Amino acid sequence: MKNWMNKISLIVIGASLVFLSGCANLGKVPTSNCPEAPHYTAQEWQKIEESVAELPEQSPLIPVLQDYMDLLDKLKVCEKLEKEK
Repeated sequence: MKNWMNKISLIVIGASLVFLSGCANLGKVPTSNCPEAPHYTAQEWQKIEESVAELPEQSPLIPVLQDYMDLLDKLKVCEKLEKEK
């Protein structure tokens, strides 16, 4: 039970940081129409991947994490298009 709660806590904290990062630029003139994508170090990605690998195959978190990865990919495309302007 404790290990399960640690996984949930990690995901909730990560999602909260992503959502709260959108508030960091309040009062500043935006230079892009794209929100800034979070950047993770290689070590952070490794820990994330290890944590996800430990989830049971039928975990309801798997599709949520897949949606999050899709959003990250879309943000990267948005940033790339903004740079090309």
